[in-house]
This record gives sequence, C-alpha cells and structure tokens, in this order.
Amino acid sequence: ALVTGWSDQIDPAEALGRGVDFLMAKPFETADVSVVVARALARGDRRPEGPAAT
Repeated sequence: ALVTGWSDQIDPAEALGRGVDFLMAKPFETADVSVVVARALARGDRRPEGPAAT
C-alpha cells in the first residue's frame, strides 16, 4: 500500500504497474485504513519469492 499526501501527482494506473496494490490519499478516515487492510489480507501474500529488486 502507498499512503501519500501527493495523490494529485500520482497516476493510479502507473502506480499499479509499479507494484502498488493499494493507494491511499491523505487525509483519510480510520475506516478507510480498515477497508484497505481487510482487502490486503483477503488477497493473501502475493510477494514474489527471492530477494527484492533494487
């Protein structure tokens, strides 16, 4: 998930293409965090195996 105060400068489609699963723009409500966490948990672990790319 990416939490940002600069969402007006981020293209959601490009962020998804770069591996961002969820984009949360500030300010947000506590309920918004709960929804994103629930969705992330429902998706399960989707990380690739092996070391992270640098």
